[in-house]
Amino acid sequence: MLRIMRRIILLALLIIFASGQSFSQNDLAQNHTSKVIMDKKENVIITSFKPLQLSEGYELEIYDVSEDEKRISVELMQGSDSIDKKIVSLSGDPKSDAGIYRYQKSMGNNVNITVIEVHFKNATRMPDWNQAAVDRIWQISAPQVPPPALEEQEIDATVINPAIPASTNQTAHEWFNEGLSLDDQGKYQEAILAYSKALDQNPQMIGAWIDKGIDLERLGRHEEAIQSYEAALKINPNHEGAWYSKGVSLLNSKRYSEAVSAFDRALQLDPNDINAWFGKGKALAYLQKYDEAVDAYGQAAAKNPSHIDAWNNIGELQIALGRYQKAVQALDHVTSLDPQNIKGWQNKGTAFNKMGDYNDALTALRRPQPSIRTISAHRNDRGLMLFKLGRLEEALACCDSALQIDPRSAMVLVNKGADLVSLGRDEEALALYEQAAKIRPDWAIPWHNIGLAQQRLGREIEAREALARARELGYYG
Repeated sequence: MLRIMRRIILLALLIIFASGQSFSQNDLAQNHTSKVIMDKKENVIITSFKPLQLSEGYELEIYDVSEDEKRISVELMQGSDSIDKKIVSLSGDPKSDAGIYRYQKSMGNNVNITVIEVHFKNATRMPDWNQAAVDRIWQISAPQVPPPALEEQEIDATVINPAIPASTNQTAHEWFNEGLSLDDQGKYQEAILAYSKALDQNPQMIGAWIDKGIDLERLGRHEEAIQSYEAALKINPNHEGAWYSKGVSLLNSKRYSEAVSAFDRALQLDPNDINAWFGKGKALAYLQKYDEAVDAYGQAAAKNPSHIDAWNNIGELQIALGRYQKAVQALDHVTSLDPQNIKGWQNKGTAFNKMGDYNDALTALRRPQPSIRTISAHRNDRGLMLFKLGRLEEALACCDSALQIDPRSAMVLVNKGADLVSLGRDEEALALYEQAAKIRPDWAIPWHNIGLAQQRLGREIEAREALARARELGYYG
């Protein structure tokens, strides 16, 4: 039972969000446990399908962009674990925190230290996917040695936990229990030292090796965690928990093929290990072995039909494979289990849209998603589906409703213009495209549509100028 609980904790860490300043170079110089491992000033494009790759197994994903393209919903992943979720605002004074994603954690004796900082330059929201441009990436390493206060003195059990009396003859079993107690308090660095004390006295204590590895993994020290699991496996090569835990650390180290092998060994020992099936699916997906990943996630879902993440991942992979009906079948489980699951409804809408089933896509997009997408965004998406269905007057009404909420939405203005073009109202459409271009002068689509509208109205010079401007801004459609 203890092994199972620790595994659940490892895969579902609870992260407390906090605000604060970046980790300065002076702070770094005083903190001997960390170093700058990424400091890039270059333009990087990330999309819904291509996350930002960071060091130490971290990835930053974008899973939504607001309709006005001023807010980006991001999720920080480490292997199969969701570490952090935030909404990044692009609005405000550029000298402030506008456009900055910041992830903080406690490091040694320092609390709420920024370890990852990413600056988003802009974002683009499309019907089926999202894109964002990043122009600064900064990251420091997790602590690799104990804080000085703990390193320079002998550990006193009464200081770590007054409930345990001091003893110069502390046994390995007592040190192990102390480690468990520290784990329960979230004091992972101190727990690692307690497990090390236990192992100094009894190197064959397999539980201490495994729990030490789990705490090292929690601190992002993947290679050390792997070494700890390997020490446990030398004692017992058939320890399923050690193989599973090693697979998690290999996954977080981006050693995906080795992770698959570790999960396979765990599954040979326990074919019903749901987490091992899920971890294997994650590793296979990173290796782009999508069919095998679907099978692995399917095993996890078959053994636990309420495994929402497994069903969602199956749906996403089936979409990537072009199997939209199978994607919908998987995503039906998600939305039945959790009717408010944002990701499930978004994925289902994408699958229906790819199938050309715009009515069902429209139904999916009607689902309430207040925590991520604005009412204006919902009405714009509904208008887009109605447009594809040829229900132009209804589509126009949706756009009008969205513009009442956000009259400066360039996206809605462009979509309304498309509705008007289909109704033969080119002059009105042209006015909307020009308004959109004023709001977002660096967006190519309004300029392209201006050019097409001018062509239809017989204004060739103006059309050529607008189309040339669209090409300068990168229009390639």
